[in-house]
Amino acid sequence: MAPLVSVVIPNHDYARYVGQALDSVLAQTYRPFEVIVVDNGSTDGSLEVLGAYADRCRIVAQPDLGQSRARNRGIAEARGDLIAFLDADDAWRPRKLELQVERFERDAAVALVYCSLEVADADLRPSGAVVRASVRGDALGEFVRWPGRAIVVGGESTAVVRRAALDVVGVFEPSLSISGGWDLWRRIATHYRIDLVEDPLVLYRQHGSGLHRRLAAYEADVRSASARMFADPAAARIRGSRRAYEAGLDLMFAKSWLRHRDLGRAVRLAMRAAATRALAAR
Repeated sequence: MAPLVSVVIPNHDYARYVGQALDSVLAQTYRPFEVIVVDNGSTDGSLEVLGAYADRCRIVAQPDLGQSRARNRGIAEARGDLIAFLDADDAWRPRKLELQVERFERDAAVALVYCSLEVADADLRPSGAVVRASVRGDALGEFVRWPGRAIVVGGESTAVVRRAALDVVGVFEPSLSISGGWDLWRRIATHYRIDLVEDPLVLYRQHGSGLHRRLAAYEADVRSASARMFADPAAARIRGSRRAYEAGLDLMFAKSWLRHRDLGRAVRLAMRAAATRALAAR
């Protein structure tokens, strides 16, 4: 029997986008699936848009508790053995679930399957720019190879996970918002194998309201998720990479702050990165 896939969509004030996200789920070639939309205190007419889909999905309304808590509420409501996540401003291509479920059925040891994505503009027009999924198997080491890299490219919208794995590693960390997915995928990779579909099955919408554009919040979130990784007893095998990782993280944010014309902060981080790299090389 084909496994039920629960699709969890958090939404906050994305009335202009969430209908396209839902249409892309309803157009999936795979069956069976259920759709759970968790609305995080929207005030922009999202509930009116969602009302048109009330016969095809479950709508859970709650105060604005953040993206991670919204996804966790969706997980709590889910009935499927597999759980897929879709941001309300992104969309899927029709065979996404079909191709990912095939990977789970091929290897019972796999707990997460993700895919490549194609960047789209604010109107969801594909740009032709594809970010390729490339890491599979035992992937924990990849999380320290390039600081800040989301192994599941494009964050949450590319991922499908086994519910049983979440019972072991936990759900999204509520204190994290931008890096909540990165942190959860890292915990899954600590214990399980991951797999991928090379096709770009997600349209990743870029628009001015993206959380990643708020650099200070993004930096604090990434650093918190990184500290959690090195403090995790189950991830002890990567601790020797900590200094090199932290140097890379400082250099990454030095470049980001330079682009934001904060020269003082960029120079301080670059100098710290150089000093940490020197220590790591000893």
